[in-house]
Amino acid sequence: MLPEDKQRAAAAFAQLQGAMETLGVLESEQRAIWRVLAAIYHLGAAGACKVGRKQFMHFESANHAAEALGCEYEELNTATFKHHLRQIIEQVTSGPSRRGPEDEEATSGLKMTGVECVEGMASGLYQEVFAAVVSLINRCMLGASDAHITDQRTSALRTCEQPLQCEIAHQLGHDPVRYDLTGWLHRAKPNLSALDAPQVLQQSKR
Repeated sequence: MLPEDKQRAAAAFAQLQGAMETLGVLESEQRAIWRVLAAIYHLGAAGACKVGRKQFMHFESANHAAEALGCEYEELNTATFKHHLRQIIEQVTSGPSRRGPEDEEATSGLKMTGVECVEGMASGLYQEVFAAVVSLINRCMLGASDAHITDQRTSALRTCEQPLQCEIAHQLGHDPVRYDLTGWLHRAKPNLSALDAPQVLQQSKR
């Protein structure tokens, strides 16, 4: 990173800290957010092996991510890659006689590569940070009632006459944007690593 880039980054970070202080975000809450964001960065650097067993490609970066999250390396490794063991146990306990074609198709759709596992964990952590920041912002908005917020959300979304279509009035746009949801649920692929991210944060020792 060039010196001028470092200066701009430092200035932007100072502005962000100032905004958080204005919103009444405590120093301990800020540190928690920085730690999760640091963990996401280190997860990106850790990567995943594309051949062989599912594991982090760079141990040192993955270990930094675990330290930032306040957990052991093995705990992070298990939450990221080894959730498929739960599927295997469920398959064995359910037995072949109870499994139909739909179950087989659903199970095969949940098979993920190591890269997808790491991306899922990072995505899950980011979702938790985003939800936490929204909660902190809402905490400082003492003058806004829940009913007012609900009305704003409801007015931004409108269902259309056509099935599985809706219009959303985005904040920065003038005309609403129409979305077609046909096939979205069929293409959606649940990521079990993302579902394990909240548990990693809840068990943090920091």
